[in-house]
Amino acid sequence: MRQWLDRLRFLWEEETTPREEASARNRGEPSGVPRPLRLAARFAMIAVVATSLMSQVVGVRLIAPVDAAPSYRAQCEKGCNDANDKCKKDCGKAFQDCQKQVGADLRSCQKSCAGLRGAARDACIRSCNETYAKDFQSCQKKQNDCFPACETTAKQCRANCKKV
Repeated sequence: MRQWLDRLRFLWEEETTPREEASARNRGEPSGVPRPLRLAARFAMIAVVATSLMSQVVGVRLIAPVDAAPSYRAQCEKGCNDANDKCKKDCGKAFQDCQKQVGADLRSCQKSCAGLRGAARDACIRSCNETYAKDFQSCQKKQNDCFPACETTAKQCRANCKKV
């Protein structure tokens, strides 16, 4: 480092007169740029070079867009809408899965009644149908609760986007 500074010394120092001609007062500090200004320029140059090298080694971007840029809000709201759509789609799938399971349970229950005769068989099928109706209502209630929950979550998400 010292060698570089010695080689670049001509930038801030004027040529000195030969030793024979130099007076005693000129030996202390060379004429030209004052020492504090030279030190400040040296510090600034070293800081810029060090920062540039560090950013290349570490892989850091020195200039990045601000997170709260106008496009951030649009992206945030789009994310909220996408999450809401996915939530509703999951609600629909959960309802279909619940219907399939309730239907399978009904068929299984009715098969177990097949071995019975008369009033016992009728009571068994009636019991299966009542269980099916309760389970189906439970599926509908879950779906009816699911959609508003998705909307509430989406509204909160959009409100958070506006706060940023």
